[in-house]
Amino acid sequence: MAFMNVGSKFANQYGSWPAFWLFGGDDIPCMSGGGYGNEIDIAELWSLNTKKIGHTIHWYYPGIYYDTSYIHQEKSYKYTWNSTDWHIYKLIWTPTSIKYFIDGILKNTVNNTGQEWYPSFTLSVILSQQIEDPDGPDVIAPQTTYFDWVRVKEFFLAPEIDCPEVICTSDTASLDVDENAYDIEWNLSPGYLFTGSTSGTGKTVNISASGYYNGTGRITYTFKMPPSNESFTAVKEFGVKGPRFEDISFEVYKSTGELANCINGFWLLCSNTTYHIYVSNDLSSCSTSNYSWTVPGAWTQYYTYQNMISINTNSSPGGPISVNANTCCNNNVTIISGYMVTDYNCGYYYMTFTPNPVTNETTVEILKGSEEKKNDISAGDLQELQNMEWKIDVFDQNQILKFSRDKVKGNKCKINVQGWKKGIYYVRVIVEDEIISGRLSVE
Repeated sequence: MAFMNVGSKFANQYGSWPAFWLFGGDDIPCMSGGGYGNEIDIAELWSLNTKKIGHTIHWYYPGIYYDTSYIHQEKSYKYTWNSTDWHIYKLIWTPTSIKYFIDGILKNTVNNTGQEWYPSFTLSVILSQQIEDPDGPDVIAPQTTYFDWVRVKEFFLAPEIDCPEVICTSDTASLDVDENAYDIEWNLSPGYLFTGSTSGTGKTVNISASGYYNGTGRITYTFKMPPSNESFTAVKEFGVKGPRFEDISFEVYKSTGELANCINGFWLLCSNTTYHIYVSNDLSSCSTSNYSWTVPGAWTQYYTYQNMISINTNSSPGGPISVNANTCCNNNVTIISGYMVTDYNCGYYYMTFTPNPVTNETTVEILKGSEEKKNDISAGDLQELQNMEWKIDVFDQNQILKFSRDKVKGNKCKINVQGWKKGIYYVRVIVEDEIISGRLSVE
């Protein structure tokens, strides 16, 4: 963890560009043939047109393709600046977040959610005073920025919480933190998941699960560190009497294998359509089995198999759905509940892949009509399909675009997958303002 601040008075005449920033990387220069480089602008002042104070993270690509046009300016914030007074600019940089302060006021937070550009190298502190376009007719020169002091402190390693992924009855959690930490307190939430104390002091916590409820538990430690005496927090989630609710999810497919539409976490279902609904458990350390389903009474239930149920929505596609299962805690509990939503954009188009799975090349075909009656397409519909225009995108599991084509003519499009990694790819087609989703398997 790093803590750094500076007391400074920035020049702010026209053309001024002073900065308090960090730069470095992997000790390889960021130039042709060089390596990665990160830059954190704790504060820099733009004074060409309007005076703005900014906080920015830059990321430079490595290799021979380096060019300033490849700078990624992530999370840039600017504030109107009209003062030449002294101010304190501060940064607190941890493995989980970067926080920017001006005069003790938090201005911006950038959280680390696994972005490749999040800085992870040792960086150097730089104080600079530049002038943008020094030969410009309106630029004022010379200019002076004053730096009174700089404080930099790498004062402790990121705290770590040792806690089981699932607590079935009782267990312990402990905080591994710098020996200089003090005023260590802890809290368990939500309270109904636990028996006994849900708050206290110290690094070690005895956790007892409630006998009635299951779900996602959370332990939060707070502590203070010298020399700043600021408070810091460490948080960890875990399952109580089974996997966390966040570890369990639904996946919904039409009987043809086409992925149903999902918006903001809600699955959208069409009327009079057959679906296969799956329960996925991402927590390998706590298996689930013997699933029992509760679905809307208006649906037709065809059969269940392991973690899947086959249904037809009939005329009522929306409604609540929940699943009970046995967990690694030797209990039977509700592991997921949700609500299926009516899709008002069902239309009459659907897609097929030939072949699927695919090893070299597959053909995506757009058809019109009911998927249960795909062999009964009229001559008029076939002619319309030959004349239509549509768009297709294919994404991998990391949502990286692998294939895209605009204004596809006709109802077929070939996709060459040679060189693609084995796995599942998601296909999205837009035709006449209708969005169709599908899943392609590459072997």
